[in-house]
Amino acid sequence: FALAESYCKGAGVAKDTVQAVMWYEKAALQGHIDAQYILAGCYYSGVGVKEDHYKAAEWYAKAAKSGDPDAMCQLAGCYYWGDGAVSDYNRAMALYNKAAELGCAEAIYCLAEYSVSEYAEEMNMRIAFERYSKAADMGFVPAYNKVGNYHYLGLVGEVDYVEAVKWYTQGAEAGDADAQYNLAQCYYLGHGVEEDKTAAAKW
Repeated sequence: FALAESYCKGAGVAKDTVQAVMWYEKAALQGHIDAQYILAGCYYSGVGVKEDHYKAAEWYAKAAKSGDPDAMCQLAGCYYWGDGAVSDYNRAMALYNKAAELGCAEAIYCLAEYSVSEYAEEMNMRIAFERYSKAADMGFVPAYNKVGNYHYLGLVGEVDYVEAVKWYTQGAEAGDADAQYNLAQCYYLGHGVEEDKTAAAKW
């Protein structure tokens, strides 16, 4: 695994993603959970190996079986969207919930998305907000913008532009494009912050 990391990062050796994948796979076959998870991502994105979402799902499944919550979350997505695996909504939700219980911020975010999706038995904005907020508190960047939206639009309480700007700023500074756009709009309109066309243009 250490050698795979070296090739992946170019630490002490020339960076070589093909060599990295080869060594990740050797470690993964020996049951190394991190190697299994990283190898799955390589297959999913086609890094150092031909893109293959089915093989990605297989390796996510191995890491998930070993208890990796991030792998559970990614595997849930495969089942939810039928991407690399046969679509299985119930299995996807079970995996998202298990990953969330184990502290996976992305899984909590995905459950928030589900709460206000067409697939939910009953859309629940408050539960979604609680989940988005939890994911944001855990540092999951896309959640910042979602929490900001709830405050900006007053979806679960009073409209609060100032609070919205706080969350948009966190997301914008972390590189989230949606948060950057929304923060720019706030500066342009003077919502929750003093009107500043220069700052709007910056964001």
